[in-house]
Amino acid sequence: MPKNILVYVQHLLGTGHLHRTALITTELADNGFAVTVVSGGVAELNDFGKATVIQLPAIKTDSAFTDLFDEYDNPITDGFKRSRADRLLQIFNDALPDLVLIETYPFGRRQMRFELLPLLQAIKQSAIKQNKPARPIVACSIRDVIQPKSGHKRIQEILDVLDQYFDTIFVHGDRSFIEFDRTFPAAVSLKDKLVYTGYVTKPLASAMKPTRNTKSVLVSAGGGAVGQRLYQAAIGASQLARGQEYNWHILVGGNVSEVDFGAMQTRQARQSDNLKIERNRNDFIDLLGQCSVSVSQGGYNTMMDILVTNTPAVIIPFEGRSEQAPEQEQLIRARAFEKNNIATLLREKNLIASALLTAIVDCENSGNPPVPQSKPQIDINGASWMAAFIKNHGSRYFKR
Repeated sequence: MPKNILVYVQHLLGTGHLHRTALITTELADNGFAVTVVSGGVAELNDFGKATVIQLPAIKTDSAFTDLFDEYDNPITDGFKRSRADRLLQIFNDALPDLVLIETYPFGRRQMRFELLPLLQAIKQSAIKQNKPARPIVACSIRDVIQPKSGHKRIQEILDVLDQYFDTIFVHGDRSFIEFDRTFPAAVSLKDKLVYTGYVTKPLASAMKPTRNTKSVLVSAGGGAVGQRLYQAAIGASQLARGQEYNWHILVGGNVSEVDFGAMQTRQARQSDNLKIERNRNDFIDLLGQCSVSVSQGGYNTMMDILVTNTPAVIIPFEGRSEQAPEQEQLIRARAFEKNNIATLLREKNLIASALLTAIVDCENSGNPPVPQSKPQIDINGASWMAAFIKNHGSRYFKR
C-alpha cells in the first residue's frame, strides 16, 4: 500500500480546485496516509486536516485565463518560473512519495507545464536515483466536467502526456449522471486508466438540522473572482423584493478586493434590514441547509453542497467573456442539474435583478428540489471511496 502521498494543486481563478483537494487530502490523511500538499495558488482558508501543506510563491490569472501573475498582480518572469520549478523538485525529493496526485493536469493547467513536466520527468527517473524497485505511482485528480478541448493537436498532447507519465485518472463524478466522455470524447481510449470515485462532498455537521428558514436567500460565488455581476444583481433583487418578506444573505469571496467589498457593504447600509453582506464562512454548507433558496454559480463544490443539503437552487453558470471560446464547464453541469429538476438555470447573459428575483420565486414554487423518491441516485462519497480504494488496492492496481 502507498504510504506517502504528494498532492499538487494549483488554483488560478476560482477556489474550487483547492477546496475539493482539501476534502480529498483530509480523507487520505484520516486513513493513515502521510500526505504532503503543494499549493501553488493565492493562499486561501482551507482545512487540510492532518496533511502537511507547503505553499509555493503564488500564481493567479485573469478571467480570460490568458496571462499569469504573482499575488501582487505582476506578470510572472522566467526567473520566477525557474524558482518555482526548482522548489517543487526539492519538495518531491524531500517527500519521497509512493504516490503523486496531480490535480487537473494534463486536462487543464497547461500554463504550469514549466514546473509539471520537470516534476513528471523526475518521477520517471526516481527509481534509479533512489535505488527503489519502482517509481512512485502518478495519478491525475479531475472533476466530472472539463472545458471541452478544441483541435486534434491539443487532445493528442493530453493523451501523450497521460500515456507517458500517468498510471490512473481519478474522475470525481458519477458516470451514471455525467460521464467524462461528455466533455472529453477521447476518454474512450483511456478506459483502462479511468476510475470514477463519485462526487467529492463535505458532509453536514452532525448536529446540524436542515430546517428551512422561510423566504431566506443565500447568495454565493465561490472565491468571487468572477462574481461581481451576481453580487450586484442580488443586491438589486433584494431592493426589488422589499415588502415580500425575503431575507437576503450574500457571501463574498476572498478574491473581491476590500475596496469593492466595502462598496457593497455601503449599499447594504442603504438597504433595509433584510440584507446581510459578509465574507465567505467556513460553515457555508450548514447555512445552505437552512436557507429556502440558494443562488450561486455552477461551480463543482457548491453544486455538490446543494446535492447534500437538498436545497432549492438557482444556478447562474459563469460563461466567461469570450464569445469565441466561452466557458462551458459550469453550464454543462447546471444543465444536467436542471434536467433532473435539482436546480433552476438562469443564463449569465440574462442576469439582471428582476430576472433573478423571478427565478427565485419560480424556484420556490416549482418543486425544486425533487422529492427524495424522484431524486436521481448520485454517488456523493468520492473522498472516502477514493481513500479506501488506494488503501485496499495499493500498488496491485496501478500498472507502472
